[in-house]
Amino acid sequence: MRLLPVLALGSLIFSGCTYSIHNVHMSDMSPAGSSGNDGEGRLIKAQAEQFVILGFVGQTNYLNEAYKKIQDECPKGEIRGISTQHSTAHGFFSWTNKILIQGNCYGEATARNDKTDKAKPAVRGSRDDSVKGISG
Repeated sequence: MRLLPVLALGSLIFSGCTYSIHNVHMSDMSPAGSSGNDGEGRLIKAQAEQFVILGFVGQTNYLNEAYKKIQDECPKGEIRGISTQHSTAHGFFSWTNKILIQGNCYGEATARNDKTDKAKPAVRGSRDDSVKGISG
């Protein structure tokens, strides 16, 4: 009889932890050797999260944060082959929305950490609804 409350509490705590991938989007990819494809691009990634507890949200601009992070990874180049992944990690009465943006950085002429030029990189071929239309 003592085992029943322990099992009930354990199932309540451990059954609320799941993980879900909602959307994965890909932009256009240029075939190898096509014009404007200047060799292998450097893989860049940016991730941001939004924590929600009982439906209350504190941070609502996590997508813009990830978009800015990926632009900062390729300050003097062009980002191509963009993919985004929207997922959620569920917990007990809470969840974490996550966005992961990946792409290839092409055409960087100078070092990546040179912050003297504030120009934003060109984002080419982005049909991704998660990135398109966000001003950087």
